[in-house]
Amino acid sequence: MCSSDLTELELEPRPVTGGVGVAGGWISNFRTISAPQLSLQAWQRLPIGPKILAARVGVSVYGLEQTVQDSDAKSHVSVQSTFVPFDIGLQVLERWGSRSLHFGIATVVTPYAMTATFGRQTGVNGLAVASPGLAVQGGAGYRLGGSELFVEARYLLFTAGAGPVVFDGSVGGGSLSGGYRLLF
Repeated sequence: MCSSDLTELELEPRPVTGGVGVAGGWISNFRTISAPQLSLQAWQRLPIGPKILAARVGVSVYGLEQTVQDSDAKSHVSVQSTFVPFDIGLQVLERWGSRSLHFGIATVVTPYAMTATFGRQTGVNGLAVASPGLAVQGGAGYRLGGSELFVEARYLLFTAGAGPVVFDGSVGGGSLSGGYRLLF
């Protein structure tokens, strides 16, 4: 009679404490903004508090280009803008094996450049900073070794108010993006 001992080995991915990623997608507010968007983001678990809480920073960029007819001046008005929202906030992040979910909230500060042309004359050309705003995001990821593929839905809420370079109304909106991040 021969006896053999079997040992079971279960492999678990190493704990993840942070990540740096890039994403591309589309942002729209169903009125004035509908554009491709590129973003960079980083997050790090906080050394205090619950292990699911992390700090997050990010920057994204998207543009606007519209032409409308000015019936009073009988010419067209062309507006071109580039928005660069910077955000810093907190997120809740939970991992189950190779899958993850995250939800968060952040403060947003958005510098932007705008040029408005009336007919063939430039009427407005300059830089400004939008009123501070808010970002709410949520997403899911799938781990691939030391990296992760992810999707994220996000809503940016801010306006570009008073000043020499003004955009009337909301210049944020909802975005859906997919990306890749390195985990550490």
